[in-house]
Amino acid sequence: MLNTKKNITLNGQSFVDEGEGKVMVANMTATLNSDGVLSMNKSIVRPDLYNLNKVAVKQDMLDFDTEAFDLTTTGTEVTE
Repeated sequence: MLNTKKNITLNGQSFVDEGEGKVMVANMTATLNSDGVLSMNKSIVRPDLYNLNKVAVKQDMLDFDTEAFDLTTTGTEVTE
């Protein structure tokens, strides 16, 4: 018997200007499943640049959190 569920996944990256271009410092993922459960994961991929740019990266993470939590309240439904 096949049992499937659909999810909504939101991905985000925090970039900072470094030298000649932008470098990813953090990676964020949120998943809303069909039961309405929201799970989130955040990774600092460049601790050296995170330490130099904490304010900007933390703001990106807060903005990501807002978007992720909005998934639960915007009426976006995941149908099975």
